[in-house]
Amino acid sequence: MIKSFSQKQTWLSIISLILVAVLPLGEYLLSLTSLGVGIQYLLLTVVGLALVLLIIWFYCSYVLRVQMSDCYITKPSFNGIWMVIGVGLPIIVFGSMLFCDVTTDFARIDKANSLYYITFLLYNSLTLVVLEETIFRGILLRAFSRLGAPLGILVSSLLCVSMKYVALVVDGLHPLDVSLIDYILFVGGGLVTSAMYCCITLESESIWNSVLVHLLWNACFYGLIGISNSATTDRYIMLTIHEQNSLLTGGVFGIDYSLITICGFAIVALIALVFVRINKRLQSMDE
Repeated sequence: MIKSFSQKQTWLSIISLILVAVLPLGEYLLSLTSLGVGIQYLLLTVVGLALVLLIIWFYCSYVLRVQMSDCYITKPSFNGIWMVIGVGLPIIVFGSMLFCDVTTDFARIDKANSLYYITFLLYNSLTLVVLEETIFRGILLRAFSRLGAPLGILVSSLLCVSMKYVALVVDGLHPLDVSLIDYILFVGGGLVTSAMYCCITLESESIWNSVLVHLLWNACFYGLIGISNSATTDRYIMLTIHEQNSLLTGGVFGIDYSLITICGFAIVALIALVFVRINKRLQSMDE
C-alpha cells in the first residue's frame, strides 16, 4: 500500500501548479523565432512531451522525494475497456448533436497548412494532456487523497478548473462578458470532467487510462471535429449549431461544457466508480 503524503509533501504538491506554465512558456518562446507554425508545434509535441516527463520525474524524485509510481505515474499501460469508452464518448456526444438544428461541413482544412493542423492536433491531444494528467490526476490527486478519495477528487478538480480559468483570462477572456449560466456550466462541467479523469485514475491506479480517454476526446473535438455557433476552417468535420442555448452549446466555453457532454462525463465517472468498488471486493476476497 502506498503511504499517504505528509503535510509538507502536500504543500509542495500545490507548488507543482507552476509547472502548468511550462508548455505555454515554450509556445511563447517559439513564437519569437522564425520557425514555421507547423515546426513550432512539432517541437512542442516531441520535445515538450519529453521535457514534461523529465520535469515531473525531477519534481517527484527531488522535491517530493517519492517515486513517480507513488503519484499514479506508472509505466504506460492501457485497458481495452477504457479504449472503448474513450472512443464511444465523443461518438455519442457528436451523434446527439446531430439531432439539433445544425449544419454539417466536411474537409474545410487548407491542405497547405496540413503540417500545422497535424502537429497542433498532436500537441493538444497528447503533450498538453500528459502535462495536465501528471499534475492534476497524478501529483495533486495523490497528495490530497490523504484527506480521503472524495476530498482528493474535489480539491484536485477545483485546482484544475481554477487554472483553466486563469489560462482563459490570460488568453483574452473578458470575465464581465460571460453570462452567469456560462459560468455555472464552466465550473460544474469542469468539476465533472476532472472528477471523471480522477475516477478513471483511481480505478486503474495509474494516469494512463485517463490519458487515453482524455487524448481521444481532445483528438476528436480539438482537431477532427468542431462544434460551435459559427463555422471555422480548422476542422475536418464542422457542426455549426443554429441555436443559442448555452446548455446545448456550452456557451462561450465550448462543447466541453455542454449539458450533453457533462452528462456523458458524469456517466463515465459513475462507471469508473463501479469498477473501483468491484476491484475492492475482488481484492478483499483474495485476502
